[in-house]
Amino acid sequence: MARRRCWSWRRWCTAEKNEGVLTDEGLKGGFSVELIHRNSPQSPFYDPTETPFQQLHNAFHRSINRVNNFYPKSKASQMTPLSEIIANSGAYLMRYSIGTPPFEVMGFVDTGSDLVWLQCNPCKGCSNQTTPFFDPSKSSTYKPISCDSKECDSLLTSHENLCHSKDDPNCKYRIIYDDQTFTKGTLAFETLTFSSITGWQLHNAFHRSINRVNNFYPKSKASQMTPLSEIIANSGAYLMRYSIGTPPFEVMGFVDTGSDLVWLQCNPCKGCSNQTTPFFDPSKSSTYKPISCDSKECDSLLTSHENLCHSKDDPNCKYRIIYDDQTFTKGTLAFETLTFSSITGSSVAFPKFPIGCDQARKFYSNRFGVVGLGKGGVSLITQMGPSIDFKFSYCLPYFKSKGTSKLNFGINAVVAGPGTVSTPLKQGSLDTLYFLKLEGMSVGSKRIEFVDNSTSIDANGNAVIDSGTTLTFMEDNFYAKLEPEVMAQIKLERVQSPKRYFSLCYKSPANNETGIPFITAHFAGADVVLNPSSTFIEVKDNVICFTIVRLPIPGIIFGNLAQMNYLIGFDLVKKTVSFKPTDCTKM
Repeated sequence: MARRRCWSWRRWCTAEKNEGVLTDEGLKGGFSVELIHRNSPQSPFYDPTETPFQQLHNAFHRSINRVNNFYPKSKASQMTPLSEIIANSGAYLMRYSIGTPPFEVMGFVDTGSDLVWLQCNPCKGCSNQTTPFFDPSKSSTYKPISCDSKECDSLLTSHENLCHSKDDPNCKYRIIYDDQTFTKGTLAFETLTFSSITGWQLHNAFHRSINRVNNFYPKSKASQMTPLSEIIANSGAYLMRYSIGTPPFEVMGFVDTGSDLVWLQCNPCKGCSNQTTPFFDPSKSSTYKPISCDSKECDSLLTSHENLCHSKDDPNCKYRIIYDDQTFTKGTLAFETLTFSSITGSSVAFPKFPIGCDQARKFYSNRFGVVGLGKGGVSLITQMGPSIDFKFSYCLPYFKSKGTSKLNFGINAVVAGPGTVSTPLKQGSLDTLYFLKLEGMSVGSKRIEFVDNSTSIDANGNAVIDSGTTLTFMEDNFYAKLEPEVMAQIKLERVQSPKRYFSLCYKSPANNETGIPFITAHFAGADVVLNPSSTFIEVKDNVICFTIVRLPIPGIIFGNLAQMNYLIGFDLVKKTVSFKPTDCTKM
């Protein structure tokens, strides 16, 4: 058996050619990985019964709170809470979450009463409900209120407190309604969470829309030796295949330029998402090695997420990532070998790569792993950096395309040739994200300047370019100038928006692009023309809506719909992002 040669943890792991792993000479060409759309038949999430509109609707709902990831909490705090109201046989319900971690519940909206109450476990004689009861024992912020508190006293003015027991110091209440039904229980302090206006259920729509990339350059010897990892579309999300451990174990993860850690579900895993393939078992890998709490990798988590090095009995680095919808992943940070398939069928391996082994989490979105492509210290790009010259690129075809695509690294990722424009990467408020400078936008020939001021997210970089956000978000002041100009140049019949986050919708023309102006994003040094098929999409039969939407806090997110049919290259050495108009389905 051939001997494997592993350089440092930042270098490639190579072997003799007859082992099927690339040699050092072949690695100089970079490599490409295949992207798989969430809705592709190759995806584990593929559901042939879903209509395109159902897929679109589901995709929007998966990206509920991504905006909050990109902006400081001080600015996020300016956002107004919002809770959906739902009619129920003449009564109205609203959604909110209670406890830590948040547990979603519904309650009847009633301006004629004051107490917020809900059914809790254990509950004797309670009403049937289709969702589970809230369990206070599973919340870290639940705290019963004592009988001698002002909150308990206040019940005497409107309802009834039952502080008669010498054995129980907690405040008990009872509310008797006019039909003689009643509720009684314990008064307690708890955390209530409401979705925010900017947590619109928008961005995920094609959150993983990195669809169909091919090799850019002629097939030189180097390009023929480049590794490949398949990326599969999955309801607006994009997945990529790779292998982990020794021997290599194939897994999939969602591709995300807005995060950094590479993590996956591992055995044993409490509360993990269902997946159609087995979980990775670290005990069966000879190269799995937990990372200690005093390592630089563990320290790097403090800048973006959270490490949990609080146990005297466990020296290993534990991590937790809490997303804005309050779902989370937590587990052990470890070194492991990542292996990518090659275009020629051979493979390339990266030893001692920091990964998150998720063993206890709560996810409603069926995410079973993430491949972080951001700029953070533990991201795939940062860790592979010198070996790929800190370059990667992708191309996003029209979101309804079912084909696979490729994510290119190294020399394969160079974007050049006729029509290519480049803009500098800028500093921003979060090191993980890729910030650009947007100077203005044009609707047809009418240019609207973006004016920086003290409320802008950053005087240097004001726009995040993100593969994981579907729509493009523009801060209020700028959007207020953009939308009227779009309206002025469209002569189609205006219709009511089917979703609250779209403010500009029209009856579909016979040809979806007829009568819709081209919109140009003017980045510093680069004019990127957006096709009508990306700025207006059909969200239901015969209804198209504007995919650039209002953001009620300062900031801009350039989403993946706007990136469709561009080959987009990131060069972190030159600090540039390049755009080349490309039919991504023909690469």
